[in-house]
Amino acid sequence: MQAALLDDGDWFLELWSAQVRLLARGSAPADEVAALAPALTAKADVWEPPSSLESSRRRFTDIAQAVRAASDQARVRAATTSSLSRAPSPSAPQPVPAGAIAAADLAATRRSR
Repeated sequence: MQAALLDDGDWFLELWSAQVRLLARGSAPADEVAALAPALTAKADVWEPPSSLESSRRRFTDIAQAVRAASDQARVRAATTSSLSRAPSPSAPQPVPAGAIAAADLAATRRSR
């Protein structure tokens, strides 16, 4: 894999085969490179060299979109998990002990007689 930092802060990545054939190429924001590079290199052994530069760009784009989707799903899971594990807010209704319900039912029954 070759990587070059671009003027806009993004990274340009090229993935090459062991036979020095271009497999994938494209650019990505710096915060995606750490997840994108391993995803690309994991495919290097199974990919045949593409027939054109456009094919290598499309390959890169497909992997980048898959990595973004997985990252988005992980963020949703993390947000859901953390919101479910938080303590209830002070304005949230507090649970009523079972004994209090039974005592209220008994009092209501006695009043109605």
